[in-house]
Amino acid sequence: MTIPGNMWEEVWEAAQPVPARLQRRLFDDTKEMEKALLFIENRTPKEFANLLLPVLSTYVVLRLCQEAEDCPVPGVREALDRLLKRVEVHSQVNSDPKNYMVSFVG
Repeated sequence: MTIPGNMWEEVWEAAQPVPARLQRRLFDDTKEMEKALLFIENRTPKEFANLLLPVLSTYVVLRLCQEAEDCPVPGVREALDRLLKRVEVHSQVNSDPKNYMVSFVG
């Protein structure tokens, strides 16, 4: 079923077996965690707040939608649904967190 001279098969047969514990890691989770922490440590409070703003605003609107399920006031649920769609669009489209509030409000 294999083609004679298949390069992949030849390389596989010639390769020396190496135990998994001795192989170089393809993904170093420790190194990636250090990079993430370094990124956070080097942010100013304003930059950090700008990074959290889209997440927090989405959570707040979702929470309001949950609380408004039994709300007897007409139109509240629909207004919150429109607000949620607007928050979702602006948090996904806006890759620059510095412009999040400017584009959301304006």
